Amino acid sequence: MSWREIAILLALIWLLACAVCFGAGRKANPEVHSVVWMETERGGILLGGSMAGRWLPAARLARRLRGGERYRLYSDHAYLREAVGTKPYDAGMNPFFVDLRPGDERCSIAIAGSWNAMPRKAKTQSIIQKIYIAAARDVLRRHGLRRAPVHIKKVLRVDLEGDGRDEVLIAAESQDYEHVWYKKGQYSLVILRKLVKGNIRTFLLGGDFHVRGTPAPKPREDAPDWPVGYDVDGFWDVDGDGALEIAVHWSCQLADAGGEKVFNIKSGKPRLLADAGVRL
Repeated sequence: MSWREIAILLALIWLLACAVCFGAGRKANPEVHSVVWMETERGGILLGGSMAGRWLPAARLARRLRGGERYRLYSDHAYLREAVGTKPYDAGMNPFFVDLRPGDERCSIAIAGSWNAMPRKAKTQSIIQKIYIAAARDVLRRHGLRRAPVHIKKVLRVDLEGDGRDEVLIAAESQDYEHVWYKKGQYSLVILRKLVKGNIRTFLLGGDFHVRGTPAPKPREDAPDWPVGYDVDGFWDVDGDGALEIAVHWSCQLADAGGEKVFNIKSGKPRLLADAGVRL
């Protein structure tokens, strides 16, 4: 081998070594997994998302989205299709709105992740079981409605954490509940029943309790206790960790407002992960 060939070989080795060192020192850009609550069939509000194993709120995540992200669309019981999202934009009351094409009127949530967001599905339970009626009555008593009749509208059983143990979600609402005006004794609530260290514990995920009614035919414009209804929207793995998060929908017809609260389970307790929508 001539000196020239040796020099060329050494130069190639040096360039290769530099490329390896540069690649090792350079951090890869982490993938962003945004989550959109579908407000209409063509788009919705950015709830936030996960990046490098951490959850980021919508305000921080929105700066990292450029548009063109691919989303998987889900109803409350099944995967639907894929869609492409736009860059978040200010839509008046919704500061982080994302359009999705193609849309789907059945869609409840859109997740920019390749994993199966519904590895386990909820099962509907009887709403007249005494144990669930007693759990709802106990919550009403703690909020000053000792004599309010218990009216359960939904009971769902689901294994949230994939540990083989089911949790129970209960949605209850007074039969005369009005989402426009409020009356004495009206209520709307969602509670979680979970086994924690051998004991069943009840957690309130959303509640509206009216111990006193309004003395006027309609509340003041600045009234702080406009009636807000709560319901269980669904269960999805929004961050790809294998556990299901709980989505609770809230709405207030009087203020033309509504949104979504998302909870995950940490250390045996529900933790609010995201809360977005048209604010009161």
